[in-house]
Amino acid sequence: MSEACVSTPTRPGSPSPSTAYSYAPLDASDAIRIITLLPAQSFEAPIHCQIRRTTFFGSSYEALSYAWGSNYREISIKCNDQDLFVTPNLLRALKRLRPIVTSNIPNPKPVTLWVDAICIDQENQEERAHQVSIMKHVYQRAVRVIVYLGEDVNFKDAAPSIQMLWLLDSPWYNRMWTLQESLLNANTIVTHGETTLSLEALELGFQSLPPSFRYNAAQKNAILRVQTTRAMRLELQEPQLFGRHIGRINGAVAYRLSRMLSLCQYFECGDPRDKVFAILGLVDDLDSITHTELNPDYSTPVAEIYRRFAWFIITRQKSLRILHDVGITRRLEGLPSWVPDWSVSNPEGKLSRKLYRPRPDFFDRPSLKSVRRGDGWILICKGFCFDTVATCITTTRC
Repeated sequence: MSEACVSTPTRPGSPSPSTAYSYAPLDASDAIRIITLLPAQSFEAPIHCQIRRTTFFGSSYEALSYAWGSNYREISIKCNDQDLFVTPNLLRALKRLRPIVTSNIPNPKPVTLWVDAICIDQENQEERAHQVSIMKHVYQRAVRVIVYLGEDVNFKDAAPSIQMLWLLDSPWYNRMWTLQESLLNANTIVTHGETTLSLEALELGFQSLPPSFRYNAAQKNAILRVQTTRAMRLELQEPQLFGRHIGRINGAVAYRLSRMLSLCQYFECGDPRDKVFAILGLVDDLDSITHTELNPDYSTPVAEIYRRFAWFIITRQKSLRILHDVGITRRLEGLPSWVPDWSVSNPEGKLSRKLYRPRPDFFDRPSLKSVRRGDGWILICKGFCFDTVATCITTTRC
C-alpha cells in the first residue's frame, strides 16, 4: 500500500456528484474491493475499469505496489462508468498493466487488481484504518504483487549498469509501505516500462554495481533502503532469529516492533502515523490484546500514537533499549523526551548501540510505570546516579 492513508485532494474541476463514483460500504471484516482493468485499443486510450466488493479469501487478484508521486488526484478514469480521480503515476501504472488489443491477441483477458487509491475509500477514515489493519492479508493472498517503478523510453536500450542507476532514482524506494508490499508475497515482480524482472534479480543487479560509481544522494538513500529490505527479508525467513534472546512471546513481539522501527526510520510516508502502522503486518504473534492497543486509528494524534507504541515496547519488552533511537532531531510537538520521533526520516544524534551495552539480564529488572501529568507523559523507573552534569555548552556547525 502506498500513501493510501492520506486523503489527497483533487484538482479544481472535479466531477459533479451525479457523475462521480460513490463507494458502497464494506460491511465485513475481510471485505475488500478489487478492480477489473478492461482492455484497450492503445496504450494512451482512457482507462476503464469495473470495481466490485469481495473478500481476500474468495477472489483471485494481483496487488499493485507503486509510489503515488503527486499529492493530487487530478486525472479522471472511468470506474463503473463513473468518474474517479487518480494521481498521474497511478494512471501510468494502470496503462502499463492494462491488456492491449493486437492482431495476435484480439481478445485479451481483463486484469484483476487490488489498488489502494481505488479500492479504499480515501475519504472514509474508519474504512482506511480497517483496511490498513488487514493489509497484510491483502498482499499475502494476492496471486502476485506487481511493483511499478515508472516509465523511460530509453530504458531498454541502456547498459545494465545504467538501468540499475535509473531504477534507483524511483521514489518507490523511499516509501515505508514498500516493505510490507514487497516482503509478504514470494511471487513479486518489478516492472519499469516494458521491462519486467523478479525482485531477487533486481537486488542482485544492485549488488553488482561497481563501488567506484558516483551515486547521487537519492541513489545512496535508495541503496540503503534496498539493503534494509533485504536484511528484513532474511530475518523474516528465519523468525526464530528475530527474537532469539526473548523468552516471552510478548517480549518477542515488542523486540520485533522496536527493531523494525529502528531499521525503517529512513523510509518516508505521507502520514507520519504510517511509520508505525506500516510495520504491524510484518510482525506475527500479535494477540488480540496487542491488536487493541496498537490498532490503526487515523483520528488519533500522531504524538499519542508514538507514545502508545513506545510504551507498549517498554512494558512488554521490560527494556529501555528504545532510548537508543530517540536522537536529538525532533519534529513533533508534545512528544515526551523518551519517545522516538519516528516522523523524522533522517534522525541525528541517535545513541550508538556499540557505546551502551549493559549486561543481558539488566533489562529484565527495571520497575517501569507511566504517570500522566498535564499534556504529557512522565516515565518513571528505578536506577542509580551515574554522574552530575557540571556545565552545558552550545555548539555551532561549520
